[in-house]
Amino acid sequence: MTAPKPLPPEALAPLTDPESLGFETTDELADLEEVIGQDRAVEAVRFGIGIRQDGYNMFALGPPGVGKHTMVRQFLEQQAAPDDWCYVHNFEDPQKLAALRLPAGRARPFQHDIETLIEEMRAAIPTDFESEEYRARRQAIEEEMKERHEAAFGDLQRRAQERGIATMRTPMGLALTPVRDGEVLSPEEFGKLPEEEQERIKSDIGKLQGELEEILAKMPGWERNHRARVRELDRDVARGAVAH
Repeated sequence: MTAPKPLPPEALAPLTDPESLGFETTDELADLEEVIGQDRAVEAVRFGIGIRQDGYNMFALGPPGVGKHTMVRQFLEQQAAPDDWCYVHNFEDPQKLAALRLPAGRARPFQHDIETLIEEMRAAIPTDFESEEYRARRQAIEEEMKERHEAAFGDLQRRAQERGIATMRTPMGLALTPVRDGEVLSPEEFGKLPEEEQERIKSDIGKLQGELEEILAKMPGWERNHRARVRELDRDVARGAVAH
């Protein structure tokens, strides 16, 4: 009996012509999503995740490194419900909605919670804005603004009166005019005053007019600051109402 001849190494592996594969590298191929060689395991996993009753669990048994976790996770991700997406108001940029990603099934409860919150806030916020604490804090801001105006204009009016000049409100705004014994001097009466006194009054009015214009120029800033403080107070009260 003739002894068998040993096979050469090149005869131990099938030979494949690369030109017959239809691609240059495997980067050109789509990822393989199916599990190869685990038909019974695949059917078992499909059966397990197809059970629509509570109280059932899945247990994968096998040697380490065979892809149990990967296979089960892959099938669960394919069958799992997609996440819920909720679009809500964006307080930082009102022109763009903010997207909230929630676990599947949580969008409806979230919507209900927000609607409940809004109803509660419709009652809670007006109550806080009608409280004595809010009124006291708002009044303090208003009083501070009033005192600033009175201090600025009061000092100007006092110095004007000492020079025989009064401040008058006209359709064009505040004006300075000479007075005698509490009565405004007409142009004719002013013209009868000594020329030296007329020059003094004109000089005083010019200086006071400059100070008046400075005060008037500061008023828009005072008003902006006043509005900002009121807005911050309102935000603080609103935050207190919704913080819980």
